[in-house]
Amino acid sequence: MKRHIKKLLRAFGYDFVRFYPGSSVECFSIELMKKHKIDLVLDVGANEGQYGVFLRRNDYSNKIISFEPLSIVHIELLKVSRGFHAWQIAERMAIGDQNGTVKINISENLVSSSILPILSKHTDAELASQYRQTEEIALRTLDSLTDEYRITDSHSILLKIDTQGYEDKVLIGAAQLLEKTTMIQLELSLTPLYQGQKLLVDVIRFLEDKGFQLVGLFPGFTDNKNIQMLQVEGVFLRSR
Repeated sequence: MKRHIKKLLRAFGYDFVRFYPGSSVECFSIELMKKHKIDLVLDVGANEGQYGVFLRRNDYSNKIISFEPLSIVHIELLKVSRGFHAWQIAERMAIGDQNGTVKINISENLVSSSILPILSKHTDAELASQYRQTEEIALRTLDSLTDEYRITDSHSILLKIDTQGYEDKVLIGAAQLLEKTTMIQLELSLTPLYQGQKLLVDVIRFLEDKGFQLVGLFPGFTDNKNIQMLQVEGVFLRSR
């Protein structure tokens, strides 16, 4: 019976799996968060708050601080967060390796927006990732925000990054914060999707040098036409 149900679901492009730590990055990270008593999540590149909603619906009740640069998306993020406690939405800004201002490229689908120029490998796999306009926004480092947002009041921090090729800049601008961070979750690209981005191996080496160990890899953005995985989601834990 179970086999027939799964076959029917797959005919419509769906599947179901048992909810256990290895079944998805979401389940994996939730279980790790419980084990390591995460009491603050820094959600960098929060979009409309999908990750925050997931956390709240899976019994994470401690503090979340979300950062989102796009004006139209930031408005929606504020609306979504109002229904949940201990969820703070930072002022609209991008997070990187310096303080100042920067132009961000806004994609048609919004989620592929990036400070970096997009490459054809990305737009060929997802037509709606093409850029349509730009916005000038404030750029801040996480290290410069620790006092303002009382980040280091927390004892066990998860840094979640979804910044479309800008992940290494976020990490560089969080050098001091990383020393107090327990867990990191971020996108890792297997091939260049944005001009100037660091790839999976580079980011893993960087984080290993900072005392983190890669403990989980999960499927991410895939080019369905060419059957090629372009990104994975990586989870790291402090090892020293």
